Amino acid sequence: MSGKDIIMTTDLTKFFSINFWQQIFQAFLTTCQRFPLAILSLIIFTLLAFIENHHLDLLTDLQWQRGMLIAATGAFWFLAAGLFAESHDWLGLKKYGFSLAIYTIIFWQISSNDSLAVSSWTLLLTVALAVTFAAYLFRNNDNASIWYFNFQLASGICFAILTALILCGGLSLILKSIEYLFEVNIDHKFNTDIWLIGWCFFAPAYFMTKVPTQFDYQRSDCEFPRGVYFIQNYVLVPLSLVFMVILYAYFIKILLQWELPRGNLGKMISVFGVIGIFTHLTIYPVYDHGAPLLNWFYRNFYSMMIVPWGLLILAITVRLSQYGLTEPRYIVVICVIWFAFLIVYYLINSTNFQLKNVFVALAILSLIASFGPWRIDKLPVQNQFARLQKLLIKNDLLIANQYTAPKTQPGFETRKSISSMVNYLVAYGGSEKMRPWFSDQTAYDKAIDCHERPCKYYDGSYLVKLMGIDFVDRRQNTEKASYFHIKIKNLKKHRAFGNYNRRVSVKGFDYMISVFAHQRYCGKECADSVGQTINTEEIKTLLKKGNQLEIVSGDFPSVGLDLNILLDQFGQGNTELPPEDADKLVLDQTSDGIKFRLIINNIHGIIKDNKKQIKHIDAVLLLKLYAER
Repeated sequence: MSGKDIIMTTDLTKFFSINFWQQIFQAFLTTCQRFPLAILSLIIFTLLAFIENHHLDLLTDLQWQRGMLIAATGAFWFLAAGLFAESHDWLGLKKYGFSLAIYTIIFWQISSNDSLAVSSWTLLLTVALAVTFAAYLFRNNDNASIWYFNFQLASGICFAILTALILCGGLSLILKSIEYLFEVNIDHKFNTDIWLIGWCFFAPAYFMTKVPTQFDYQRSDCEFPRGVYFIQNYVLVPLSLVFMVILYAYFIKILLQWELPRGNLGKMISVFGVIGIFTHLTIYPVYDHGAPLLNWFYRNFYSMMIVPWGLLILAITVRLSQYGLTEPRYIVVICVIWFAFLIVYYLINSTNFQLKNVFVALAILSLIASFGPWRIDKLPVQNQFARLQKLLIKNDLLIANQYTAPKTQPGFETRKSISSMVNYLVAYGGSEKMRPWFSDQTAYDKAIDCHERPCKYYDGSYLVKLMGIDFVDRRQNTEKASYFHIKIKNLKKHRAFGNYNRRVSVKGFDYMISVFAHQRYCGKECADSVGQTINTEEIKTLLKKGNQLEIVSGDFPSVGLDLNILLDQFGQGNTELPPEDADKLVLDQTSDGIKFRLIINNIHGIIKDNKKQIKHIDAVLLLKLYAER
């Protein structure tokens, strides 16, 4: 059975034949000789996954995350470099010297970055895209060869995923059967190991065995299954045209009403553009002898993209002028440049449009976003810092590079802008730029402490408070409504179950009940009993208007706990109590023969007309019954 037959067949019975797995093993040995460094990278990637699964304290979290990124990037890069070397008949020292020299730069770039820096992910995207065109750089090629080569890559990915699912699922079922039939207790980590081997090593290694050794094909080779043709002709192309009509209609609406585009329009057009380009690429083999709709779409897609591209420029320009540059907007800017290149390139050279250049252009833009002062995780921080500095100087809060707290609170929009920019700088590692503004360095260090959690999820309110400014949440649209959030510092939720990892003393009580209640959107006044009900046999809790937590227990009269007693201790904004002050979130009450103790983990809501309205509460309720029923 040829490699092509293995890719294209849909007969699943071969998965259970010895001959099939013998072919896979032989193909794997051949791949180890063809891409040894890529296979080595996969082995390292898998070992790092094992270290995390078995909680081996061999590496810090930062070292582990960087190692995973470096290994994954290495697997893609050595695969792309191997294809480039093969297509140019490079052997030995020339082949490995080239690939290792470039990888040294990649290794340094990721190692010097924060473990989760976006520039590391754009670099990973660059080398992944390189696999699609590396074999065709600096050599004669045509669209048929490029298209069919990448079609085989895509088929190999799909087949590798399917094979890994069947193999890992089967092995997991065997483990469960042994555990059930022979009453053997098998650690769940072994089952996880099976899936780690499947996804981290077996699937990508099997994909590498499907990477073609031939790089030149005829147009007659470019065929795909009939089902794919159906999806293109009756699903993707019609949907793309419908969305195109919607964008044109919205463009006309903007012209007639002379209004600015809505938020998130840039993201919508970017996603649509990527899907449209993908559709345009995939219909290449049949556009000139398939359905008329496919032919028309292939020839006119980039011409139709001119108006959406103009809308995209308008949308991102408005957002940049209003709120500055952020990482998501940086990606939209990349899409603007990429779309512009493809539109101009196709209009000028439609008869000789090279499919390869679609991937090459995006890879170059991703590479630019990965290095230098303009990289995606540096330029937005510089932009937001410059905007914050300018705003503070304008409001006489920053004089001679020294911050001065305001005597009276700035206007709502100013406070919201300052809060938003400070929040961004803290979340993306730019808050250190603000350090020279403050004389009290101890207070500054305390304000930017992310409390042992990723700073990306920190709201920056403590630093804004240090600046003497009332923090304004980004979701707050008016002066009259704001948000509050009260919790215990360093209290974390269990990843799997969503409950808080907290030890609660139940001494002196009969029952312990988890309380999770929330109120949905409220108009002028919240209605009674709109919260989620927690039932534990004879006990239920209801979050009612006026911040009253009603407790109903069997035949006993219902009891209301007044949560305002707790709320009155705290001001607006976010509050994280140190563990020694956790008793401030404990409410004791005795009523009708029942002793109640409410221990709150997390509580938040809105402040409207200077009154707090609880929207959500997560707590533990302890009960002591003194009376008999």
